[in-house]
Amino acid sequence: MEDEPLKAGQKSPAGQPAVDEQAVMRKLNHNILWIFFGMTMLCWLDRTSLAFAALQLNRKLGLSEVEYGMGSSIFFIGYSLFQVPSNMILVRVEAGSFPGMWYHLSLFYSSQDLGLAYSYVALGSAVSQVVGAPLAAALLSLDGCLGLAGWQWLFVVEGLPTICLGLWMRSALVESPAKAHFLTLEEREWVQTRVARSWAANAAAAANSDSESSTAAGGVSDTWSAVSNWRVWCLASVALLEAIVKYGIVYWCPLLIRSMLMGPAPLVRPMTRELKHEAPLPQRAMKLPRALLSMVDTGTSLGVERSPRLHLQGPSDPEPSPMANASSALIALLTAVPFGSAAASTLLVARHSQATGEKRLHATIPLGIAAISLGAMALWIDDYPMLAFLAMLTATCFWGPSGIISSLPASFLKGSAAATGVALINSVANIGGMVGPALIGAIKHHYNSYMHAIMALAGVTATACVLVYNLPLPGFRGPPLRSMAQASTGIEEEN
Repeated sequence: MEDEPLKAGQKSPAGQPAVDEQAVMRKLNHNILWIFFGMTMLCWLDRTSLAFAALQLNRKLGLSEVEYGMGSSIFFIGYSLFQVPSNMILVRVEAGSFPGMWYHLSLFYSSQDLGLAYSYVALGSAVSQVVGAPLAAALLSLDGCLGLAGWQWLFVVEGLPTICLGLWMRSALVESPAKAHFLTLEEREWVQTRVARSWAANAAAAANSDSESSTAAGGVSDTWSAVSNWRVWCLASVALLEAIVKYGIVYWCPLLIRSMLMGPAPLVRPMTRELKHEAPLPQRAMKLPRALLSMVDTGTSLGVERSPRLHLQGPSDPEPSPMANASSALIALLTAVPFGSAAASTLLVARHSQATGEKRLHATIPLGIAAISLGAMALWIDDYPMLAFLAMLTATCFWGPSGIISSLPASFLKGSAAATGVALINSVANIGGMVGPALIGAIKHHYNSYMHAIMALAGVTATACVLVYNLPLPGFRGPPLRSMAQASTGIEEEN
């Protein structure tokens, strides 16, 4: 039986001073997690600025839904092509970088702690939208200032912090526990021993659950073995489905909210620039507060009846009115609400999973709720916008299991195989980043409604839920429900 990690107040077998576990974890969180959280937040802020820019950009450039969806997905090509090579280089030169973030965390955190650690890092993707929404609202309102459009201000201001972060990361991030200057010598040894024991336990569990020679010999540790490992491809399939939904929501959220407030927007035929009018604005829109409607409507003032048809501004039209800029800013602000819900979901699911030791149900239940919520949102978006918005808030629990799922490769991958396997999973996920936004744009363009597009996301989420529930990974099933209840009761009694 292996020794338990030293706790505060205990003595090591050699009689040396004990390592304070909580103090060490605080140091790791402060010097590593906060860096990765900030990196994730800024990278997502820069990556998704296009979603807010679309409120003005699509009108200025006359982009159709299909063109915007395709444009949103193009830059994921580079991510998919170069993530595996970059992570293989990461191991050889021991240099931390964004593609190797998951691998880097596995050097410092045991498999039991990785789920919560990954969740804090993944939290940055949701927080970026909470922070980015009011920032985008302010920048979009600068439309015309110094000769720049609001969406141009958005790209410039939100891109600069990411560039500065990349320069700073080179000197700020430690390469391994052995070089962690913020830890004492004893603490470095304790971290390395703890991670090694955690891997040994995972290897034993993998050997008991799988007869593959590589796994039975102690887990997958060879770089190329990770590429052919069937478990890696199972997780890659989950990551693909996750990315389709996540990036689909992120890149279309402001436009979805605009649709809820204003009704279906008209389409532009890029070649002929013909305006395809929608049906007259349905009466259901009047169920929203009248003052809010008047702010969003770009052609009316407070107290004046809305026009049944919306006018799409072309390049030859005059500059947008201050009311038009205000409407874009208001929609950007409202976008922060669902992502605030996503951030809360990420924290709640991660903390409860860590406390109970259960992963499978903590990963599948939020996905099931999200699938149902997206289905309800699809049914309500055209006639009951307020209910559709509430369903969108519930659907953001999709973000909840992100950290849990991201920690699963550590249960059977180690060393260079971990870097390569995680890179492969992320590369496949980035294909989902290409598919998600383009899929919504194509379906919206074909049916002239978001209902079918959102229903497609609901189907993808349901598929991910079923796949995650049946993942055949060591230690993923966790304790039964009764054990979970006992663990939760024990936590409450301690508090």
